[in-house]
Amino acid sequence: MKLLKFAVVPLLLFTAACDYEAKVELYAGDVFEVNSDKPLTVPVELRGEGTFNKDKCGELQSKAESVLTKFFEDVTYKSCGKGSGMDSQITFMAKIPLLSASDVKVATEMSFKNPLAVVVAATSNENQRVLVFRRGANYDRFAKKLDDIINGSDLAEKGGIVSFELQNDLRSPVVYKALSSFVNGEAVGNLTDKKIELDRRQSVAVRMTDASSKFLVENGWEVLGDLTQK
Repeated sequence: MKLLKFAVVPLLLFTAACDYEAKVELYAGDVFEVNSDKPLTVPVELRGEGTFNKDKCGELQSKAESVLTKFFEDVTYKSCGKGSGMDSQITFMAKIPLLSASDVKVATEMSFKNPLAVVVAATSNENQRVLVFRRGANYDRFAKKLDDIINGSDLAEKGGIVSFELQNDLRSPVVYKALSSFVNGEAVGNLTDKKIELDRRQSVAVRMTDASSKFLVENGWEVLGDLTQK
């Protein structure tokens, strides 16, 4: 699923702009199993990175957790410490819905309350699914509450990066077709047709580009790619 940033207003725990990322853990078996009668949840790592004093981790954890538990399921604190460069980071684990839709259009328009979700859209090929990352009805409320308590936070307007790790837990191979993203660290452009075959227990790491993140902010959804079972 991971990831988000936090700071507390009168304490000014963050002294610079906050960066957010949500890293989702996906399994091929869940992608092909989920349906309207059986919605599932998937783990997401929510991480925030910025400039704050690590001795304030306890206060920051309490404030951030008070917001996250109102909007996400199974929220647990993971860590707080050194991030990249001079920054520090704080990380939580939670769960978000894995939903299903009859096609991509329905996936981009369907209504749900959770701030974030992954929607699995069916296609004319019964062995293929399209993965759509969505913002739900409570996203704006969630983002505003974080912005209200975090110095330098601008989640409501700028959003954050979405990444995911897809693992094949099926007995048969699957093929992941990537869109504009970073796949295992390699840039994939809009005009590039990159397909990755995953045998059982193999995985692929995917991260949205800045352009995809901007599209998500402006439209409330973005297609992550598609998955075909062989």
